[in-house]
Amino acid sequence: MADDHNPGTSESRAAKLIKTIDALGDRQASVSTPKNNGVKAPERPGTKTLDYIALGLLLAPPAVVVEMYIKNEAIDWTRTTVATIACWVVGGLFVLASHRWQSLRPISWRVLPYLVAAESRFWVKALIVAAAIGGALALSSFLSTPPHVIHDVPTAEEISKATAPLQAELQAANEKLKAITQPASEADLAKAKATQAADDQERIAALASQLADAEKGRDAAQQQVVAMTKERDAEKQRADAATKELNLKKSSSQPRVPPAGPAKIIRSDMKEQMYRSALSIKVNTKAAVVRINTPPPYPNKTEFSLKLADIFSQAGFAVYDGSQTPTSPTETGVMICTNDVDAPSDIDVSVKKMFNDVGIDATFIPISEAKYHGDVTIFLGPDL
Repeated sequence: MADDHNPGTSESRAAKLIKTIDALGDRQASVSTPKNNGVKAPERPGTKTLDYIALGLLLAPPAVVVEMYIKNEAIDWTRTTVATIACWVVGGLFVLASHRWQSLRPISWRVLPYLVAAESRFWVKALIVAAAIGGALALSSFLSTPPHVIHDVPTAEEISKATAPLQAELQAANEKLKAITQPASEADLAKAKATQAADDQERIAALASQLADAEKGRDAAQQQVVAMTKERDAEKQRADAATKELNLKKSSSQPRVPPAGPAKIIRSDMKEQMYRSALSIKVNTKAAVVRINTPPPYPNKTEFSLKLADIFSQAGFAVYDGSQTPTSPTETGVMICTNDVDAPSDIDVSVKKMFNDVGIDATFIPISEAKYHGDVTIFLGPDL
């Protein structure tokens, strides 16, 4: 019994076991072609353990990667590549040690007896299985993408500042939802009405201000028009005064030709014919106004001018009287004022014909723009 616990005795047993294994190996190597009678050749002692370890190292990375892919987990492919290469290199070394153990015998002869003894132990196999399972779990954690870790935890003030816009939007949305879902109270309705009334008053005040500005602009424009009209009338009066003064000077400097024979008169038969002619002019020419001018002083109404005015008035014309000073001694008798003596208008030609048809001579004279005139302007000379 004491020899069982003696290290020298264990060493001698291991040496004997190694010699026996070498003898078996030499005997098997000396046989060139072993006979195969359907019986499998026995495995060399100590190779199963190394094969189990090598198999676990070679198959662990692909199995773990496939499992992570099926579970849709994040995979760090850089780490996966490095770990796979490392496991396959180490697994390859274990396979090499398992199947080339004879060439490694000079440096590993002390390990071989323990491997041979471990192959028959259950706890060794359980340890290999547990190591494989633990290695797979560790490898799965190693191959996954590391989660993003926030190292700097934000302060409450930073969180409040970052979420302030979201809080404002949430509060506005809640207020809108409350206004939609909850009926408004009488106070809210009164407040809304007051706000609407104030807005309406502001709009009305703005419109009133715009209207006042527009009225001021209109009044200013009207005043400007009135001022321009007054200025134009004053200029016209000054021109009329200058024209009258010039005509008076001309008439006073030239001797007046006395009228030849008695003054012309309009008899009853002449008046009837002139009425029909005036009525024809009214209908055909659309003339509406007749102005009968006589020499100053105004009003200088003669029997001839009164009868002539009565004829045109009965024919439907608006008759006005006026004063006109002769510009030359030759302006006597009945004169029809026209814009162009050489090309008088159709109305002026018809009026001249009206006088000529009853035996009264009538002539054309130019009309001054400074004088008031109508559709027909007749100037009766001093001899009428």
